[in-house]
Amino acid sequence: MHLLTPDPLPLIERGLAVFSLPRGGRLPAGPGWQADCLRTTEDVRKQWRPGDNIGIGCWANQLVVLDPMWTTAGTAG
Repeated sequence: MHLLTPDPLPLIERGLAVFSLPRGGRLPAGPGWQADCLRTTEDVRKQWRPGDNIGIGCWANQLVVLDPMWTTAGTAG
């Protein structure tokens, strides 16, 4: 089995601000994460922890994202 290691550099190179999520997690580690978005390859190389998941800073990137949660019945929950 081949496991992929999340790499934020391609996203940074495309102009997106990113933040780290705990390994295997989908939620930010704690308060203040919105202000901790990394915007440069230098910042990522200094601050990124290997194995962390990648979060996209929607507010920092002026993005709007819809992520509906669907139940097994097929309705938004």
